[in-house]
Amino acid sequence: MNQAVTMLLGATALYVAAVAQTTLADLVAIGTIAPDALALVAVVAVLYRRDSAPWLIAATVGLVADLIAPGRFGVEAACFVLLAIVVVSSGVSGRSSLFTQVAACAAASATAAFASASLHGAFGESEMSIASTAANSLAIGVYTAAFGVPVLMVVKWINEGPLSRSERLEAFS
Repeated sequence: MNQAVTMLLGATALYVAAVAQTTLADLVAIGTIAPDALALVAVVAVLYRRDSAPWLIAATVGLVADLIAPGRFGVEAACFVLLAIVVVSSGVSGRSSLFTQVAACAAASATAAFASASLHGAFGESEMSIASTAANSLAIGVYTAAFGVPVLMVVKWINEGPLSRSERLEAFS
């Protein structure tokens, strides 16, 4: 895809995720656990990066998260860079199976949520115990990954060519 089109689609996805995070997250929340739409966008962007620095992409998404989240500015950006490190270190990419992409999404989202909650706790903005922070972060990671399965499927289908789709269909017949 053309780089300008890719940037436009990325900015649109980021905007939609920010709106969903601020307006719709409460509707799909289970208790205090809600999926992190911005973390999902960051994971997808890092998985399908093309010659661009995944840290820069994740930091940009993190800055948007900083703008909509209460607390100190820069915490979410740092956590999203950590998210990119987890995804890149796992070796998972857009060519990996959907299962491994979902697992990487869960691990990266949980790590970012844990880092964010821990940093907010260190700054005195939150008073959760380490055990409840870990449990909530794990639940957020799993919920974000489950919420992201359709998104990851559609992005994977778009990025694999029509020839490979037809070849896969012929393999089943």
